[in-house]
Amino acid sequence: MFAFFFFWKIITVNSAPQALLINVPDAMADEISRSLLTNFTSDTVTIQRINTKKWKPEQVIEEFSDVLQGFTCSRVQAFTKNKVINLIKACRNNGEKKIVLQETQLTCMYNCIKDGNASAFTQYPSDILLYYNYELVQANCSSYFVEVGAANFDVISDALSYKKDALLQNAKSCLGITGTKINSTNMEILGNMVCILDGSYIANSDPLILENLKNCKSFTSQQVTAMETLLFNGATKYGYLIISFFCLPRYFLECHNFFTFCFSIQSDKRTFLKSFMKNLRQRNTNKTQLKQLFTACNKASRVKRATGCTTGNITAVTISDEAFPFGYDAIQFNACLTADVVKANLAAFADKVVDDGFLTIILNKLNQVYIADEQVQQLGSISRVASLADINKWNITKIDTLAALMSSSDGKWTPDQSNLIITKYLSTKGNTLGTAELNSIGGVNLCALNASVLNTISSSSLR
Repeated sequence: MFAFFFFWKIITVNSAPQALLINVPDAMADEISRSLLTNFTSDTVTIQRINTKKWKPEQVIEEFSDVLQGFTCSRVQAFTKNKVINLIKACRNNGEKKIVLQETQLTCMYNCIKDGNASAFTQYPSDILLYYNYELVQANCSSYFVEVGAANFDVISDALSYKKDALLQNAKSCLGITGTKINSTNMEILGNMVCILDGSYIANSDPLILENLKNCKSFTSQQVTAMETLLFNGATKYGYLIISFFCLPRYFLECHNFFTFCFSIQSDKRTFLKSFMKNLRQRNTNKTQLKQLFTACNKASRVKRATGCTTGNITAVTISDEAFPFGYDAIQFNACLTADVVKANLAAFADKVVDDGFLTIILNKLNQVYIADEQVQQLGSISRVASLADINKWNITKIDTLAALMSSSDGKWTPDQSNLIITKYLSTKGNTLGTAELNSIGGVNLCALNASVLNTISSSSLR
């Protein structure tokens, strides 16, 4: 089965609304022109198909009265009260399929249900409960705050930020919390509400708070300092290994404090990183997060050095160290690395090096030697620092090379880069945009091609 249909070709084959719902992949629905989003039927199957696709807010709000993501008060004015309530209840999705709603939608939804059965709050999206009238649920406040604990507190705007304070004070009153110390039982009830707690709560509460904080999208500097205090005072069962699963991804921005505090000796830091980095790579940690960590933990080791290689020549043995390239700054990395070593260990470099400056050095070394298809296939994230001039030097003649370069796990390409890579592949006699190529390239990169190239795609390649 063809895994990733080419959007442009699909709409030229059949642009009927119902056909688009069936043929366009869910992740590419936001590319459909609003002019094509008309005359949909209102049957259950159609609505379900609409709701599974990724839409831009302007598509949804303007075109679909029954698409949950586009819920607005103006669009539901003509609906019966029962239908509106059912739509709101339908937004109560859990897990990865949770529907993202904006504050204006949530306040609108609350206004639609506020005169109904207040005790039915378990049937509504948790985010709506952020705007609930607490007096109506005070008698069942513990259950109410369990539901609120699943909400996204970031949705509350600055204009309504007072609601965060009110929610916290009501929760403390309901659960009998005095002062800034919260026990594990109450921590489980509060859930995501810990994201709005200040540092004094974090530092004084049960270490379970660290688990809850993993769900937060951002931290204040005060919260970060408090987390470090909790980690370093010995009260947590996690010890230093907390960083291996807690710091990802947002705490990485401040993790240099962890390394400075715990590892004043460089050799100790290297020993820790050997096991730590291996663990992160085995878990397929995002390259951006690894880059943040490398920058943080390598910061303290940076000292002014001579331009010659003094840290140690980089060899296959050096690269095999799980902590590599920790300990090298950009000057030493460049001075201690040769083109031959890069060519012979390209896959290992792509696996372990995440810093853009280091990746550029690797690519510059590689440009000193002939780069065959086999080397290009191993570039991985190194390829993403390449200029158009660099790409022009590559041999891209095989489908395996094209597929390797198009791997989304290594980062995005600019339209010009995508166009050049695909064009170079097609310049080899016999290469076409067949099913295998389209499957490897993906819709976003294909959109970088001009119309003359797109027209060479046969309909059979899309099946």
